[in-house]
Amino acid sequence: MKLKNIFYKTILSILFVIVAYITYRSIFDIFAPLQEMKPIVIILGTAVMLFLFIKLKKLINKLNKKQINIIAIILSILFFISLSIFGNLLTCIPSYDLSNIIKEVNMMMQNGGHFVTESYFARYTNQAPSTILIFLIYKLASLFNITPKVFAIIINSLFIAVAAYFTYLTVKKLKNEKAGLLTLIFLVVNPILYLYSSYFYTDTLCMPFLIIAIYIYIYIERPGKRSALRKKYYCLFCWE
Repeated sequence: MKLKNIFYKTILSILFVIVAYITYRSIFDIFAPLQEMKPIVIILGTAVMLFLFIKLKKLINKLNKKQINIIAIILSILFFISLSIFGNLLTCIPSYDLSNIIKEVNMMMQNGGHFVTESYFARYTNQAPSTILIFLIYKLASLFNITPKVFAIIINSLFIAVAAYFTYLTVKKLKNEKAGLLTLIFLVVNPILYLYSSYFYTDTLCMPFLIIAIYIYIYIERPGKRSALRKKYYCLFCWE
């Protein structure tokens, strides 16, 4: 048992260092590319970030369950607001796939919601669900007289924030509230998610569906849950 605990703590420490390094590099990469930074700067930056995370963990350990749950909700709401603002301030240059989807959606808006470029979607059938979802977002934006791109970024930000909150709930079920809040904070300070806020594509639009499915699975697999509930979930999961 002692050897198992040592192994667990070693793996956890390595992962902690990796998260600290990725966070530090993501934040400061805009100022200097990796190849231009001296190794000592990277090491010191990672060490500082790791120190901050450890101090944060100690602060979280002092909180009770009610405080943690309230902080998680407030943090998720602020995360959504920050993503929406940051995403609309960015100039997103769509990739080949997303540019084709946006082009198709714009034509669908003028064609009664019907696909126009059949050859592209016949070749890339996996893009059809994303196109339909973005079309629905654009259609909803037109009903409220909101710029489609702005509304799409807001919805995309909402999806990311919801995924982050359900990640907190999932870790809370698997471990405890403190581990869940620490995980949520890691996501909130991750610069990559802010960059993705303006890029409403499958990378982010599918995030809440995946984590919510995992959360529901963990929830219904608790001891004492009825087998009928499990069967309903499995049928729904297979249908998806």
